[in-house]
Amino acid sequence: MRQLFHPCTPDFIANICKASCCRSSTDPTGIAVTVTGPLEAQRIEARGGIVDRQTWRIQPVNKRCPFQHPESHFCTIHDDDEPFGCIASPFTITNLGTLIVRNRYRLLRCYRAPDALEVYRAHRRSLNWILGNDQAAQLASYLDAGGTDDYPLDLDDDIAGWLLDKSKRSKPAEVA
Repeated sequence: MRQLFHPCTPDFIANICKASCCRSSTDPTGIAVTVTGPLEAQRIEARGGIVDRQTWRIQPVNKRCPFQHPESHFCTIHDDDEPFGCIASPFTITNLGTLIVRNRYRLLRCYRAPDALEVYRAHRRSLNWILGNDQAAQLASYLDAGGTDDYPLDLDDDIAGWLLDKSKRSKPAEVA
């Protein structure tokens, strides 16, 4: 939780990172944006996106997420119907239930960028969604006070399942 990341500000996204977390250099489709299931897929489809109901992946347009603005690179459905997997980034959980930062995020331009913050500060919105506001605040207070030991979290079973599924679904698609 002490790894340093630049927050996802509109200026940083537009001028520095260009939303590289939304793209994949290893997946032939160019992206690895997933949804949690039928309800989230319906919301995405209502906005004009296409979801593969076998893999629960959003289909790209020109190797980009169809909701990524071509100039600002910002998500056009941010704060409205943004998929849980996007909101939860950069976090995932291990098979043992430990909340961690996904390894791929250390390859992105936001990692250790100038003005970077500890990940629990830079991506507080994500933690609020994953843990709930109260538990995210308790974790932040513990870390702000210098806590270094493992911190027990009460993670909702559905959210834990979605995080595990996201990691599986985000692996590169099979090429036919």
